[in-house]
Amino acid sequence: MIASERNAWKPVPMTRPDLPVEQQVRLHAQSRPHDLAIVAAGNRWTWQELDIHSDRLAAGLQERGLRAGERIAWSGRNEAWQPALMIACLRTGIVPVGINWRLTSAELTPILKLVGPRLLVARVSFASETGLNRIEPERLAREARYDHLSTVASPKEDDRPAAIFLTSGSTGAPKARMLRRNALHARLCAPNALDLDGDARLLIAAPFFHVAGWAWTLFALAGGLRQIVASHTEPAGLLDLIASEGVTHAQWLPSMLEALLREQSEKPRDTSSLRMVAYGAGAVERETLNAAQATFDTGFCQVYGLTETAAAIGHLDAEVHRRRRNHTQLPTTFPDPDIAITITDGEGLLLPQGQIGEVRIADRQPPVEGLTPDGPICLLDQQGRIPTGDLGWIDEEGFLHLVGRADEIIITGGENVHPGEVEEVLNKSAMVAEACVFSLHDKEWGEKICAAIVPHGDVVDTRALTDFCREHLAGFKVPRTYVIVRELPRTATVSTAE
Repeated sequence: MIASERNAWKPVPMTRPDLPVEQQVRLHAQSRPHDLAIVAAGNRWTWQELDIHSDRLAAGLQERGLRAGERIAWSGRNEAWQPALMIACLRTGIVPVGINWRLTSAELTPILKLVGPRLLVARVSFASETGLNRIEPERLAREARYDHLSTVASPKEDDRPAAIFLTSGSTGAPKARMLRRNALHARLCAPNALDLDGDARLLIAAPFFHVAGWAWTLFALAGGLRQIVASHTEPAGLLDLIASEGVTHAQWLPSMLEALLREQSEKPRDTSSLRMVAYGAGAVERETLNAAQATFDTGFCQVYGLTETAAAIGHLDAEVHRRRRNHTQLPTTFPDPDIAITITDGEGLLLPQGQIGEVRIADRQPPVEGLTPDGPICLLDQQGRIPTGDLGWIDEEGFLHLVGRADEIIITGGENVHPGEVEEVLNKSAMVAEACVFSLHDKEWGEKICAAIVPHGDVVDTRALTDFCREHLAGFKVPRTYVIVRELPRTATVSTAE
């Protein structure tokens, strides 16, 4: 297969490709009402049940006075109601905003101020801390007057807002990215690299508020594919789901691979149904990847994407993984159709092949927009490209090789962490005179958060400092390692604590 053919589009097998996803679900419910659509903790919904739940949630939102164009927030671990809520919002024109359930109230406040939701749909109550009215999804559906639902027509060229995603961006402050309906419809395709067909059963481990989980549930909803929803990412639970539900396609973060290998070695499961494992959002040790390929005996596909595209923009297919199995390093990705990846200098000018620079992306699909208090803004540069903040180079076959970040972002377990945000919290502690946050390579998480601390006094209680950080930061942002120093920048280390 030549490079230009490698990631050809293979449309998800939709009932009617010209229909938006919310109408696709309705057709699946009519043509195959008793087939399973979603398997999640405590729920095994057929297409008919998914369609009914979606309508009930839609009616419940409308009864609370929400109208097309207004926003709601939702949060929580992956469950069956979240894809149903997505469909409900598309049917009513209400715009959903997924919130990372691990964020603290201090982190939530600026996010909610930015996106301005009228309601929070969630099990865990943030209402007392944020002042936002909250309702649990079951109550929202149960109390709805189902016969009063008013749906909104949605042709595929519709450019009204469809969803808002949140990303930490390059500054640590919350950034909102808005996807319009025509852009959503354009992304209902997957490349050949994922090997999707009508019999695929998708294990979705990435959270639905993240574009990775969101994209896979869209593939399943549009194509009538069964989705197996993982609410937790413990290795034992994921492997049990593969064995019990006959999973064919799985999403795994690089940080999961080591733990999955250990679990499978200690207690082997039947994973013979697996046809493809997609992974991304961080680097993988070559030794770990080789062991995973040997242990699970299936195709592996590396995925490269970002919130600003609301989907993957490149895939490194199983063929390349097999062909380069003995190589010391794999490239990161090969661009998907309609995607052009370029390497630029600090001024945005193109660099020659093989030279390292900033990765910028040109996408022929409708763009994702930035959302500010003053309204939507364009994220493209003057040449119509998306600056990614990643550093990389392109080889003679057209493969992209990533080497780091142009900014200071730390990527740990697939989550973006800005050092300045963590430093700001550390510097608020009475134990800290000055702090500098950095990362170290970690085999399991890709990178781990570390902090050099200049203390007030001679001793720092690192456990107490960790507890202090957890009060103000999501757990993945809290330093795992502290280095106590006399002054910044780097000087003699007094002691190290983990």
